[in-house]
Amino acid sequence: MRQLRRLSVPNFLFFATVAFAVDCLVFAAALSEAMLAVDRMHATELQLGLLGAAVALGYAVPCIFTGVISERLGRRSLCLAATAGIAAVCFVEPHLSTMGALCAAGALRMVATGFFWPPVMAWLTETTDSDSFSETLGRYNVCWAVGILVGFFAGGWTYQRLGPVAAFHFTAWLAVAAFAFLLLATPRRMVQHQRPHGMEEGDARAFVRQGFLLNLCGCFTTSLILYVFPKLVEGRLEAGVQGTLHAVRMGGTVLAFAVMSSTRAWHFRRWPMWLGLGALLAGLALCAAARSLPLFAVAFAVTGAGAGTVYMLSAYYALALMRTKGLAGGIQETLIGVGYFTGPMFGGVAGALAGPRTALAAALIPLAAMLPAVWVRRSAASRRPR
Repeated sequence: MRQLRRLSVPNFLFFATVAFAVDCLVFAAALSEAMLAVDRMHATELQLGLLGAAVALGYAVPCIFTGVISERLGRRSLCLAATAGIAAVCFVEPHLSTMGALCAAGALRMVATGFFWPPVMAWLTETTDSDSFSETLGRYNVCWAVGILVGFFAGGWTYQRLGPVAAFHFTAWLAVAAFAFLLLATPRRMVQHQRPHGMEEGDARAFVRQGFLLNLCGCFTTSLILYVFPKLVEGRLEAGVQGTLHAVRMGGTVLAFAVMSSTRAWHFRRWPMWLGLGALLAGLALCAAARSLPLFAVAFAVTGAGAGTVYMLSAYYALALMRTKGLAGGIQETLIGVGYFTGPMFGGVAGALAGPRTALAAALIPLAAMLPAVWVRRSAASRRPR
């Protein structure tokens, strides 16, 4: 059988394209699921929390092993399986009529998504030179973050103007397009030189650990807001406005990625960790207290900037310092799934007991409890790779 001849695409263009497309469609679908649950199923705060938890658990479980499996089966094959699975689920979702079915479909969609991100992050890392990795990772993060921004806006607008069927079909056909691109295109340069980081093992583990913990906080916060906010503004803000607010949040994330990709001053420093966690606390507190659209916009933007900062720290330290890139991407994405699981569950239970605004305020407690964990050992914070 003749091997398929693929179009050779510059590396950054290849990864930027698939990252933008997949996060655009995934988060457009996530927003549409939450709004469908409220509009059609009249979901309670607890039910929305369970929906978010099911989606996150569906993502976290496969990420544990897909990065490592891709070391043997190949990065492309798992990415193709992922986009095909996402498309299939999204074509079915708008026709569901019960919360149980919607939770199951959302979980399956994210199981498929879990076959995409760890392999593609490892693929990006092994085709990027060590010296330029920080800048490449930052620009790559900008692309998927812009994808989420566009996905929130397009998902909210399409759902409000054209209905749930159009909103979910938009995501499904975008997944089909991503599948075709992955099948027919390939990165131009397949292997790059990876220079050892030169850092002592204990110091490297400290930075990786702190990055993971901070990113867990970021995912907890953003997923909590995603699933609690529709109940907080139910009957007051339309789907399109909510989608725009989430786009504003992603604008803050994009800005953080752009700044961090333009400088290396934050490498192996403690202050970016405090800055990221502080922004998450400030954004969540303002979201809990706000009662006007401009204040909500500021809260979302600050939260997004904090989430972008901690994600960049986590991804850079994991992929640059861990030896097995598939494992690094797998752990990174698994903890993202854990954050997306705990956020909606916390918000759902707290919202059911005391209301959505109190749920947002109460989430400040576990975030504040993470402050001591941010304290990196002095020896690690002051040491740079040789």
